[in-house]
Amino acid sequence: MPAAIQSFDEKRLRSIDAPFVCHFRQYDPAQQKRVFAARTAKVSTGVIRPLLELALNRAADRQYARPIWTRSLEAQRIPLERAGRWIEEVSSTLREPALGLSALTKLERGAGDLPELAAECAQTLGDALSVLTRYVSILNEAASFHLHVQGETAIFTMQYRSLPSRVLRDFFAGFVALAVRRWLGVPTDLALHFAGPRPAYGHAYRSALPDMSIGFAAPCDALVLSASTLRLPLLLADAKRHAFLLGITNRVQPFPESRVWPGKATPGAR
Repeated sequence: MPAAIQSFDEKRLRSIDAPFVCHFRQYDPAQQKRVFAARTAKVSTGVIRPLLELALNRAADRQYARPIWTRSLEAQRIPLERAGRWIEEVSSTLREPALGLSALTKLERGAGDLPELAAECAQTLGDALSVLTRYVSILNEAASFHLHVQGETAIFTMQYRSLPSRVLRDFFAGFVALAVRRWLGVPTDLALHFAGPRPAYGHAYRSALPDMSIGFAAPCDALVLSASTLRLPLLLADAKRHAFLLGITNRVQPFPESRVWPGKATPGAR
């Protein structure tokens, strides 16, 4: 493992001035501006489907009642807070704290919708991570991802306006790390750092995220890699396809059905 990653200190994350982009806003007449509405933030159903289905199967095995809202899983987006709270309850009740890590084995290419597909055909890993940074709100309205380069080290921070449960954060961070490895198609030294102390199920990270350094006690979840890795070409790099998918993605309005406009609704208004 490169020295830049092996010697990485989680405290360095505290020195990063990561700008937080508030993706989901509702109009506040009093302040004449849009403010974040954490309770109504939504997440793409496709992204967390492996985790939802695993939780549903576990609950069915124990004959627990299925929530009414899960009957509409064919919907494109679902409330993040409601889904996260129910998954956390299943995890706690069944005493399976590593449920988010277990769901990573069910991940399939394309679960991340247009942002993932546009990222995987970018020219380099740096370009791919830039796509995720720009369009993550299409997948998770409460998320804010940022790429930072400090000397020989690249740090991809994963922050949330409405902090998900540990189960969801395990899944989201693992999703990104495994996607990066798949995009490159070659063995790459990666280190995944999690906010908070090492949990009792710390051994589960090794099996869910093999050949990857895992750290804890970081101020935010972050993927750490050598800065030189950002210049590596991707396995499915395709300039024409990338441009085409970006064109579609640019026209996608993240969660338009959740926006509240002042006065008469005007789709696409700012």
